[in-house]
Amino acid sequence: PRTASFAPSTTVTSAAWDKPHPVLTASLDGTLATEQGFDLAAQGAPPFIGTGERKALDLGPGRWLDGGVRPEFRIASAITLKAWARFSDVDGIPVLISRARWQQQGYFLQVLGGRVRFHLALEGGTLVLDAGQVRPGAWRQLVGTFDGKTARVYLDGQLAGQQGLISGSKPALIDYPGPLYIGRYEDEGKQYE
Repeated sequence: PRTASFAPSTTVTSAAWDKPHPVLTASLDGTLATEQGFDLAAQGAPPFIGTGERKALDLGPGRWLDGGVRPEFRIASAITLKAWARFSDVDGIPVLISRARWQQQGYFLQVLGGRVRFHLALEGGTLVLDAGQVRPGAWRQLVGTFDGKTARVYLDGQLAGQQGLISGSKPALIDYPGPLYIGRYEDEGKQYE
């Protein structure tokens, strides 16, 4: 089965004036604690793999992390989603970080067809950026960032693609009232992992 391993860090950051620091940073190196002082809830008993300081969290079908519903995750505009991940394969739609409902609310970062997808539901339209190429087996740093005008995807620190606002859309993210997930996306009762 397809799995995605996460390490050494997963971060959700908002550059908005009211949230000048990361709202979620988790090293996932043997613990589910975040730097913000709360623990992520593991679903499906995802195992830590590796030894010593080289541990990673192994997510896959039926295994994900739940960050819950927290006011910090309500991000109005500028956002950065970042994860280190290694995939056993890139078939399907491995999800990295999500707090969204497809084309309606929120934000997520995933891999779709071997490409990184950064999705933002904005007032007046949805911005979807597919960029780069992810292959199984190697650790990769995947980043989706939005500064209020342009969405960008970076792979291992290199710009893989960018896209500006769609005509008629505003740089305001439409909030999703549900939880933030790592390794899972949920839409109308369907689960994507």
